Amino acid sequence: MARLRYCPVCGIGVGPQELLSRHPVTGAEGPERPDESDDQAWLDWHAQSYELTCAHGHPLPHRVLSVDTLVMSYVGQPTAGKSTMIKQLGKALNSTALSGRGLITRTSLGSRRLFDDLYDHDQVPGTETAHADSPHLSVVFEIDSLVDGRRRPAMDVMVFDCGGEDIFADDGENVRQRTPFLPVSDVVVFALPPAGLPGLPDDLRVVDLAQTKVTEAWFAQASAWIGLRPASRAPEDQVVVVALTKADRYRTGDRFVLPAELLRARRLQSTAVGLDETLAAEQPALFAFTDRAGGGPLLELAAQVNDTVFLTAVSGAAPDDETKQQLFGMAPNRSLDPLLIALMRRGLGRFSTAAGPA
Repeated sequence: MARLRYCPVCGIGVGPQELLSRHPVTGAEGPERPDESDDQAWLDWHAQSYELTCAHGHPLPHRVLSVDTLVMSYVGQPTAGKSTMIKQLGKALNSTALSGRGLITRTSLGSRRLFDDLYDHDQVPGTETAHADSPHLSVVFEIDSLVDGRRRPAMDVMVFDCGGEDIFADDGENVRQRTPFLPVSDVVVFALPPAGLPGLPDDLRVVDLAQTKVTEAWFAQASAWIGLRPASRAPEDQVVVVALTKADRYRTGDRFVLPAELLRARRLQSTAVGLDETLAAEQPALFAFTDRAGGGPLLELAAQVNDTVFLTAVSGAAPDDETKQQLFGMAPNRSLDPLLIALMRRGLGRFSTAAGPA
């Protein structure tokens, strides 16, 4: 993660002279970008709902020149749960979920309409396949730190959602043209639903075995493409997370095949709980479960991006079954895990018990 120098969508340079401003709805050209030190000018600029874009019109964080940018991408087969994870991520970041950890978060003003259009639905629609004239655009979240009681800009997060059909659509374009942001992503989240694990009990596999091949294709093609990262970026610079999505389905009969403690909600506000220690302690059981369920080859593909792969179990929506409600509580907050790992690696927020109370 660093200051963004190139647009993740088209690769064009991002600098003071290249940036454009426009109205996010009408597309009308906006006023010049305000001076960073002029707070009132920024308030006026925001009041007009203008956003920054690259020279080709792709939205960028409005703090792109003054704050580091984290690029975060979600990949996986159709109906893997990518969009639902992003929906729950946004809901958490638009709340006070991380305030006890010293972080203030929100959707960037310029991204609110896009977030609502894409994710503010009871049933989140699948992401459309990208094309040259309709590329995937990011939703931007802003993160500020609370230091000595003062709020300071810390980081912007650009979240990209790959379409499940991006690797299959036969229109002369390939996955590399549709997902140009993957090699420059700081965090890559591989969505792995129950359908992608061939070793699960039959009553947990909600689709036929052909879906396993789709999962393998996504992991293989995405890993190969991400591996063609810029020479300036080392493998260890990219955080790789495999998310076991739709985890509330890991139940056969009256028992969960995934240990229940790996499914419960995160205690985000309690600084008595070291989230760094909790996440680390969960890894052996998650890896053992995934390997037993036939996911070992998929983990090896993910490890082609970075030898260190993190696992998490995510329930993107509260269970419909009332008998599971007490177990899961607000389990969707586990959709924050990939971002939390990135924040911990960068020293943002108070996630260790050693960090003391908020």
